[in-house]
Amino acid sequence: MVVRLSLTCSLIAMFAVAPAWADEALGTYLAGTCMTCHRAGDQGSAIPSLAGRDVADLVAALQAYRTGARQDALMHAVASSLSDAESTDVAAYFAHQEPAQ
Repeated sequence: MVVRLSLTCSLIAMFAVAPAWADEALGTYLAGTCMTCHRAGDQGSAIPSLAGRDVADLVAALQAYRTGARQDALMHAVASSLSDAESTDVAAYFAHQEPAQ
């Protein structure tokens, strides 16, 4: 139990900021697919903008869609197409974007 909690806390801390080893160019490229629905500044939409979101939260959401813990057929397909590293790259891209005011 203590080991699991320690590991979880370590992983959260590791993704609390955009990792230095994230591939910025690949994240930018892959985010283009996401931007089809998750448009920046589109606050009137039921689909949220991802700009400025926390890396760890975005990675966790992608993982949840991939495993089926969160249900959405399109997001499952998108998340399943990304490796763990690519998920981090995309999350780092969005974390560095300025949210719309």
